[in-house]
Amino acid sequence: MSESADSTKLAFFEEQVTKHHKKVLAYAMSLYGNAHVAEEVVQEALITAYKRMDKFEFDGSFPAWVRGIVRMKYLELHRNKREIALGDEIIDIVDREYQQWEEYEESSNQGIFSLLKKCSDKLPDSDRKIIMMFYHDRKRCQEIAGSLQLNEATVRKRLERIRAVLKQCIDKQMKLVIE
Repeated sequence: MSESADSTKLAFFEEQVTKHHKKVLAYAMSLYGNAHVAEEVVQEALITAYKRMDKFEFDGSFPAWVRGIVRMKYLELHRNKREIALGDEIIDIVDREYQQWEEYEESSNQGIFSLLKKCSDKLPDSDRKIIMMFYHDRKRCQEIAGSLQLNEATVRKRLERIRAVLKQCIDKQMKLVIE
């Protein structure tokens, strides 16, 4: 590959990583459930993607391609550890959600994370506080329960309900734009 082709490849890769890194990381978190492992896997996937850039079809979806690499690494890790991985049906559902996010972003010129913020701003302060403690501060339910003087089961149930409310809000907003 020529020097100008290499620099073009690098520029494209950097642009795509900058644009899609958070979404790919969110996808990895959906599969792994552990932020540190997800971050490592995304780094490995991006290295793999860069090494295979000559195989990438430039009219294809870069985030979908990298998600495919993350998915393969997820399945490989579980095979090597002889652990049961999420089933293909579940991973396909997660993939479809992320594909819908991409379609929304293309249709609306608005990022999915700004839509998430818009929906989370509608939550009551108490719910927003739990979400911030769990996702931003990376506190465990037990820690959140202790600091808010709640039962741990109550925190888990509230997180479940908050997630459902946020998903419903996001789906509603996306539907308005996509349709």
